Amino acid sequence: MPLAAGTRLGPYEVLGLIGAGGMGEVYKARDTRLDRSVAIKILPAELSADPDRRARFEREARAIASLAHPQICTLYDIGESTPSGPEALAPSAQPLAPGPVHYLVMEHLAGETLAERLKRGPVPLAQALDVAAQIAEGLDAAHKHGIVHRDLKPGNVMLTTGGAGRSGLTSAKLLDFGLAKLTGHGERPALAGGATAPTMTAPITERGTILGTLQYMAPEQLEGKEADARTDLWALGAILHEMVTGRRAFEGDSQVSLIGNIMNAEPAGLATLQPLTPPALERVVRKCLAKHPDDRWDTAHDVADELQWIADERRLTQTPAGGQPPEITAGVSHATRGPRVRRALGVGAGALLLVGVGALATWLATRSAPAPPPTVTRAFIDVRPAERVESVPVSTRGGSRTALAITEDGKRLVFVGRTGDVSRLYLRALDGTLASELKGTEGAEAPAFSPDGRWIAFWAGGHLKKTQTAGGPVTSICRIDSGDPPYGTSWGDDGRIVFGLLRGGLMHVSSDGGTPALLTKLQPGEVSHRLPCLMPGSKWVLYTARTSAWLWGTEQTVAHSLVTGERRVVMVGGTDARYVPTGHLVYLQLGTLMARAFDPDTLSVSGPPVGLIEQVAHSVDARTESDATGSGQYAVSATER
Repeated sequence: MPLAAGTRLGPYEVLGLIGAGGMGEVYKARDTRLDRSVAIKILPAELSADPDRRARFEREARAIASLAHPQICTLYDIGESTPSGPEALAPSAQPLAPGPVHYLVMEHLAGETLAERLKRGPVPLAQALDVAAQIAEGLDAAHKHGIVHRDLKPGNVMLTTGGAGRSGLTSAKLLDFGLAKLTGHGERPALAGGATAPTMTAPITERGTILGTLQYMAPEQLEGKEADARTDLWALGAILHEMVTGRRAFEGDSQVSLIGNIMNAEPAGLATLQPLTPPALERVVRKCLAKHPDDRWDTAHDVADELQWIADERRLTQTPAGGQPPEITAGVSHATRGPRVRRALGVGAGALLLVGVGALATWLATRSAPAPPPTVTRAFIDVRPAERVESVPVSTRGGSRTALAITEDGKRLVFVGRTGDVSRLYLRALDGTLASELKGTEGAEAPAFSPDGRWIAFWAGGHLKKTQTAGGPVTSICRIDSGDPPYGTSWGDDGRIVFGLLRGGLMHVSSDGGTPALLTKLQPGEVSHRLPCLMPGSKWVLYTARTSAWLWGTEQTVAHSLVTGERRVVMVGGTDARYVPTGHLVYLQLGTLMARAFDPDTLSVSGPPVGLIEQVAHSVDARTESDATGSGQYAVSATER
């Protein structure tokens, strides 16, 4: 019975339908008394007379009302009312059954469900650990109140923008306790029988011939046995497996085959699908998905604690012993493997530690003709200025702008360094020992080499400037009076420089100077175009199109033709994409450097994404738009060596 916008349920005014499931419809509404947005869940009128359905609805109210936890959706009110208003029903709705409807009023959460997020592929490991730990903490709170969810699935996990998780990402909140089992109160809920079938909301197969949420049901649920807190841990393990790999732990062509796999088969190992998966995380998921409840973790608290430990260990491995990394050095590694493999430099989080992509060369080797194993060279780069070794240490900094670039031949690196409060550019030969200060580059941001490596373009003081790598005067190419900060610079082999700004489309200007012109126009729903990467031949430019000022994961990688003006969306999700001549795109997903097969002729990606380097310094702070650029501190070169 879809309700039309403007319908009143007591003091609540319906604004629109959010979604529907087996336990009713959910609407966005306005509380006219407090003037705040709420979500209203309605039990369909034609089912309200069903004692079992009514009992479940009231059980959900009791379950949610007893919980007060940051990872559980808050219940505000419960009531019953006859819809009123000039047009209480949507035009296509069936007539209302007589009598009032029964409803719950909950907090309205901005964001998307985990199910919606998973449609875009795997979740970066840092975020997956954070989200799973938050889910476990919410489950732990529910279990301690004697409540077992029993219908935990990605569609019942909301990724909100109202608060940040431990990793600085969005918070996870548990939804829909309509199938919750009340087992009494206490630290360890008693077992409860009478398992209930799951809500019928999503197809198992693409053809949609079988409906249900069996993929997240534990073996004991399928057998109709007693369900307890450990049943929810099975579902958590299945969700975590799917977040990390992008694939469900158990699949089947039919309901029978799916149930058979859940009961008898083991899921594919995480590391076989995502090679960078920590062994400790593999153990967490394997133990959650143990066939017998006694072989699983004892409590959700244990799982949350283990996930937090894994996340902490990962962060510690990125930081040298003794606290903060030294400011005067940056560790570098690069890989070469025969022709057409690029060098890449990634800057690690916190210390902006340079790391390499031997993983990229290894990954490419597995997808081409047999070749010798990659040669990986590791070294520490001393970034002290050559003229004054004894001066105040210089450190690589990035902030929200791209802070480094590498020449096409992979021989020289330029980066933004800072002595005291003054930032400037420093040039470093990768086969040398020290970095040299480039005079006149104070306040520099977003550097980019010319294709021949003889010039460096950069931003400073509202001007796009350039200087020779061999030294010499700094000249202004153009000025931007809009006040928008620069977000990405790319120098093409046709002498054109393309750059992005905080707001609006991409701009381009001749490297010889002139008035910049608009290159791309925002499409409806887009916030900005930024982080351009000119492809060889300067016929196409890749860029990141932001579609939300506060939510990451919805952005698009777009290709724009510099010849015809044609626009093509390459992929959704991921920022700061760079083209690699091996036939791949390298890009960031919330701090993880990813690679994906890319056809430069059709401008299309194929195959699954593969993680290369974790915790690359990046800027995706969804709470502060001035810092939310999506830029990554990494660079790639087109060397054939």
